Amino acid sequence: MKHERYSWYLVPCILAAIAVAACGNPVEVNAQPSIDANGYFVTGDGVGNAQEDWFVGLSSGTNPRLTIATVSASEAPFSILNAAPDGAVKIGADGVGIGFGSFSGSGNRLAEAPLHVVGGGSEDAYGVAQIRVEDRNPVVAFREMLRLSNSGGTSIRLIDTNTGGVIYRIANFDGRFEIADLTRSYVPFTAAPDAKLKIELAGNGMGLGTFAPTSKLHVFSNGSTPEAFSSTITSEVTSGAGTADRTALNLVNHGGTFMSFTDTSANSTWFFSNKNDELFLKKSGVGSPGLRFLATGEARFVNGGSNLLRILPTGSCQATSFVSLSDRNLKEAIVPVDPADVLDRVAKLPVSTWSYIKDEDGTRHMGPMAQDFHAAFGLGTDDKTIAEMDRSGVALAAIQGLNGLVQRQAGTIESQQDRIADLESRLERLEALIPGEGNLP
Repeated sequence: MKHERYSWYLVPCILAAIAVAACGNPVEVNAQPSIDANGYFVTGDGVGNAQEDWFVGLSSGTNPRLTIATVSASEAPFSILNAAPDGAVKIGADGVGIGFGSFSGSGNRLAEAPLHVVGGGSEDAYGVAQIRVEDRNPVVAFREMLRLSNSGGTSIRLIDTNTGGVIYRIANFDGRFEIADLTRSYVPFTAAPDAKLKIELAGNGMGLGTFAPTSKLHVFSNGSTPEAFSSTITSEVTSGAGTADRTALNLVNHGGTFMSFTDTSANSTWFFSNKNDELFLKKSGVGSPGLRFLATGEARFVNGGSNLLRILPTGSCQATSFVSLSDRNLKEAIVPVDPADVLDRVAKLPVSTWSYIKDEDGTRHMGPMAQDFHAAFGLGTDDKTIAEMDRSGVALAAIQGLNGLVQRQAGTIESQQDRIADLESRLERLEALIPGEGNLP
C-alpha cells in the first residue's frame, strides 16, 4: 500500500467531523501522529497499545481507495473508492447531518437530516437497497435490527416522487399504530388497544385473499382446504367469556339488508333478507319459492306469487292440502282395532262448540277436548293436543263400526221382511178356504 506523507493530518479532522455531525457535539480525539517502522502514519494511546493504533492510507492498483484502518487487525471501517461519485459523502457545514450519495447536483446542497442517503437509481426495479442492516452472526436468534425512538411518537414516510409525490406514513403515536395516506388525507389502517383492527376503506374496498375486491369486504378462498365444511370466516367467543347470549354477526343498513348464498357448481342463489319489517328466505328470480315471516307473527310459504301456506298468529293454518306420512314401511307395532268398540267410544265422547281464548273475534270451533280424546283412546303424545292423523283414524274406525252395525241391522230387516212375506202368503191361502164373498178383515 502506498501512503502519502501529507495526508496524516486528515485523520483527526475526519474523525472529529463525523463525530460532530452525527452527535451534534465535538468529542476528544487523540491525534498524536507518528510514523512507525513500516512507514504507516499512526496515532495511538501514547503507550504503544496496538489495538488503538490507526492509519490513513491511499492505495493504488485495480481498486484505488482512501482507507482509515487499524494497524494491528488490519480492519478498515472507513474507505472511499476511486469510483465514488462526486459528493458521495458530505458533512453539513451547519451541523445538520451527514449525507451519503450524490449531493453535488443543483445548488450543491448539503445533508437535510442527521443522516441523509441519496441513491443514484438502478435499472432493476428492485435494485440494491439504499440502506441495509444485516447481522451475519451464524447463531440463529431473534434480534432487533432497527429501533426508532422518540418522546413524541415515531414515524416513517414513504414518498414516490414518480407519482407526483404520493406520501404514506407509518407511525406509532398516541398508543396506536397506523398507516396513513397523507396525500389524500385518510388513514386506511389503524391498530390500537381499544380497536384491535380498524380499516377505513377507499375505492372498491378491502380484500382478504384477493387484490381485486368487489365489495367493501371481500374474503376469497381458492377452496384448497380439503374439509367439506371448513370455514372461510369464523366469529368465535371462547368459553372463558361465559355462557351469555351474544351477537356474533350484525348486519345494519338504512333499508333492506340481504345475505346471499350462491353455489357456483349449481348456478343457484338464495337470499336471506330483512326488508319492510319482514324476514324473507327465497330463491333468486321472479316468482321463485320462498318463506316469509311477517311482523304480525304470520308465516307464509309462497311460490309463483301465491301464498300456498299461511300460519296465522292465532295458530290457524291455511293451505290447499295437508299430507301425512303413512307408509307401512315407516311403522311398527301394528295392532288392528275393533271398529264396534271405537264406535261405542266415539258415541260416548263429548263434542262441543267453543272458542280459543286468544280468538279475539270470538271464532267458533267444534270438536272434543284433548283430555277427553286422550282418555277415550290413549293416542298422541299428551292430553293437550290431538293429531290430525289420530282424529282421522278414530273417525274411520268409527265409520267402519257404524257400517258393521248397519250391515247387521240390514240383515235383520231382510230376514224380517222374508218372514212377513211368508206370513202374508199363508194368510191369503187361509182366506181362500172360507166361503162367502168377503175376506177376513
